[in-house]
Amino acid sequence: MHYRITQVRILPPKVIELSIIFGSWIRRGESNISFLFLLGDEMDRQNLYNIYQNNLELLENELGQVKKMTQINLGKLYYATLEGKELGEIKKNERYVLGSTRLYTFLLCSWLEARLKKILYESSSVAFSERERSIVLSSRTMSEKWKKCLNISVCKSYGFTFEREINEYIDYFNDCSDEKYCYCKVYEYLGDIEQAVTIRNRLAHGQWKIQLNSNESNLASEEITSFFGRYDNIQKLDLLYKVYKLIAEIISSYVVYKDKVLTNNFKQEIKDKIFKIENYQQRIMKSDFDKYCNKFYEQEIQERKCKKDIYKRKNT
Repeated sequence: MHYRITQVRILPPKVIELSIIFGSWIRRGESNISFLFLLGDEMDRQNLYNIYQNNLELLENELGQVKKMTQINLGKLYYATLEGKELGEIKKNERYVLGSTRLYTFLLCSWLEARLKKILYESSSVAFSERERSIVLSSRTMSEKWKKCLNISVCKSYGFTFEREINEYIDYFNDCSDEKYCYCKVYEYLGDIEQAVTIRNRLAHGQWKIQLNSNESNLASEEITSFFGRYDNIQKLDLLYKVYKLIAEIISSYVVYKDKVLTNNFKQEIKDKIFKIENYQQRIMKSDFDKYCNKFYEQEIQERKCKKDIYKRKNT
């Protein structure tokens, strides 16, 4: 990876904008990302929103780069395996694939926290107050933070009274209503987040190949490691990323939709996103990893052929 600073601007009040171009030899092309730095005292909502947005952009850029790196590693692994290369080369490529897959997992689970922060600082007529943000961020687990975020957003949007002690607001909706269906589905999806964050914490403590329990006295329970069983490759993790993005879009929509003109389409837009989530979850369950990897195997063959042709031309 390489980078270069392209622009530095002083913005009012007390903000420096630093524009940097990132490039990669793994993934052709470059990305231009701006960072905001506040000088002086406490930041206001807009400054914090800009910072969280910049953090999220860079994180999403890295997810794309690591995904590409993992796909290249898969091509090399399948080539070594299918072409009957030495066991040492196969094992080496297996480690490369596992390492980049774990890195993608770590970034994806970190994305959950970064995306939540952006939602909390959205601007609209029903945006979160300082007290409401405090309620969300003081929740014990990441799953609880997301659920509190959803509940406050829904209450503000539909005029319900938010009460901190209430875990879910299913009974507040009319029976069989589209609104109730959408809320129930999103609330259900949020239950899976906690295990992802636990995995992020294990990886952050260096447990990249073998995970331990919380006091590191034994191996981690199956409840923890089952995440790696369900999402054991980059194909499934990428689909899970799409699911998480749609969940975040739905909750963000509850925060800002009152400021939109097309409120009549709001329910249908939410239902469409839920349909996409259900479709991605089915694709995760039915995914064919060998078929997915065949494309990268073919690319590796082509890459080697091109290198061989270049070598021949140089030596003739």
